[in-house]
Amino acid sequence: MASMDEEKKPLLADEEGKAGDEEQELQEPDDSMSYDARKLVSFDVFKDLSGTVWTKSSLWKMMGMLVLISLTVSIVVACTLKDPSKLEVGKFQKISGFLKVVVGLLLGFFLSNSVQRWYNCTNGFLELFDAIRCLHMQLSALGVPKERI
Repeated sequence: MASMDEEKKPLLADEEGKAGDEEQELQEPDDSMSYDARKLVSFDVFKDLSGTVWTKSSLWKMMGMLVLISLTVSIVVACTLKDPSKLEVGKFQKISGFLKVVVGLLLGFFLSNSVQRWYNCTNGFLELFDAIRCLHMQLSALGVPKERI
């Protein structure tokens, strides 16, 4: 009996059921695919950082270490190099040009792979919706009552 009541509930709760659901609404979902549709249509979506990379402590630790390394290298170079104009930068320019090509190629591969995955996902959803539509047509053709469909 309880499962029938759950099936008849609307997806977005009305104002009546809101009072009982306030405690559940305050809890953060464990799943990154769960969301509250009411938050998405308000400006609160710009203030909410929960579940994003900006709240990851490992990201900030790594960023701090990289800044520390770059500052250390720049201080060592500034202290040990007497005249920066005598530095041969031709080798660095060759390495920089090579890295630009490699990074561009890798970004191209990544973007191509991402677009292919998106295309496969959209095709999967379209196939799912097509199967649901066919099932609905078959149930209607077989004379199943509309309240059961």
